[in-house]
Amino acid sequence: MKNIILLILLIASFSGFSQNEWNKEKDQNGIILYTRNVEGEGIKEFKAVMTLKTDIRTLEKILDNYKDFPNWQTNLTRIETIKKISNNQIFEHYFTDLPWPIDNRDLITLLQKKYSTDKKIITYNYYCVPNYLPKEENYLRVKKSEGFWKLTEKSGYTTIIYQFKADPGGNIPDWLINSFLIDGPFETMSNLKKKIK
Repeated sequence: MKNIILLILLIASFSGFSQNEWNKEKDQNGIILYTRNVEGEGIKEFKAVMTLKTDIRTLEKILDNYKDFPNWQTNLTRIETIKKISNNQIFEHYFTDLPWPIDNRDLITLLQKKYSTDKKIITYNYYCVPNYLPKEENYLRVKKSEGFWKLTEKSGYTTIIYQFKADPGGNIPDWLINSFLIDGPFETMSNLKKKIK
């Protein structure tokens, strides 16, 4: 019961993604990167999209294997499971190592995995829960983030959408954060593409 109440409060606390127009930033090797402004924020939101000739189950296995994320997701070095409520609801702890002089970050999320009725669409929603654990030494805790992976299968192809917005905190200027919102997601999607070849 306590977990259900927590879940309801978490979902209710998010107003959802902003509705500003997407701007195409990069279109290369079948991967399209977009960014858009977030209402009241200086840091933009990104969306990466690609369609691959593969079935949705192949991609689902990759996204379910979150322990392997550091091997293909940019800047991730370690992921720990904090608490598994069910196969589709998990509290996870992410650690990133960033280049000097930027402090390393950690992020606590509640993952919610959802299927469409016909199981041709799978969505992995990530909600930030920064106070779920005490702060880690040598890491700056990310306090605001929200994003998802969405897989949609049709006619032997699967479209992948990777969308995310976050405020990493600290003293990093917004313009500098925004400058990383293209290359990082592009590299992540490129690595994902290589994993299923």
